[in-house]
Amino acid sequence: MRFSDISTRLYTAIFFTAIVIGGLMIHEWTYFLLLLLISVFCGIELMKILSGEKQNVLIFQVLLFCASPIVVAMMVQKGYLTDDSILWVTIFTACLLLFMASLLFSVNTNSITKTSHGLFGMMYIGIPCLLAYRLGYVQGTFSYLPLLGIIPLIWANDTGAYLVGSAIGRRPLFPAVSPKKTIEGTLGGILLTIAAAYPLSLLNNAFTWPQWSIIAAITGITATMGDLVESKIKRQYNIKDTGNYLPGHGGFLDRFDSFLYVVVFVYLYIQIS
Repeated sequence: MRFSDISTRLYTAIFFTAIVIGGLMIHEWTYFLLLLLISVFCGIELMKILSGEKQNVLIFQVLLFCASPIVVAMMVQKGYLTDDSILWVTIFTACLLLFMASLLFSVNTNSITKTSHGLFGMMYIGIPCLLAYRLGYVQGTFSYLPLLGIIPLIWANDTGAYLVGSAIGRRPLFPAVSPKKTIEGTLGGILLTIAAAYPLSLLNNAFTWPQWSIIAAITGITATMGDLVESKIKRQYNIKDTGNYLPGHGGFLDRFDSFLYVVVFVYLYIQIS
């Protein structure tokens, strides 16, 4: 790798990290806006991949399926809207039917395919971003600490997997999906993530040490799952990166593939514990 490429990756990483951490910590509105932007950009990338790079992304499709869940969650949280689940299922169904009807005006557009892509985007991006937003309120009042703790655990998993995999990785985990990912590296990532739970509990009091340890174990396992699923999507569509929004790092989905998986299972654990 050339020095200029390394510099680009480094500068992007520093800027990107500052935006993410700052967005989470400054205010609950910047917390919401950060997650909204993640849902929109990840949604655009996913719809481009599923539809084919040369096809235009239907912005309404991205907004309806990928961005609307977190917007609805925010409006319910703030008391602007009712939290009647039946009403919202009805409203979403109506919007879905209108979306399908709107595709009648598009030439050479398969409405069933577009709708299935949208529903997949909601499951893969929209709902996880909604739950990431809800993590900010699991303690009653707003706090960025739960999500701010999860992010370094994801980084610890990536770091551990890379270091252990590079040093002693021999056996491929899923060679047909990600040839470089090894069983040894995966286990190393999980172990380092769990080890990071104790120092994290000293710096972040959102949860106790035992709770952070369980969250770390969940993170180590599900982060790997998220990374592999995104690799499977890219391999199936024969692409290297999901986008080029982040120079040297690819697209938003390349950066948030693990995050989208982790927040779902961590939120589930918090709700049932």
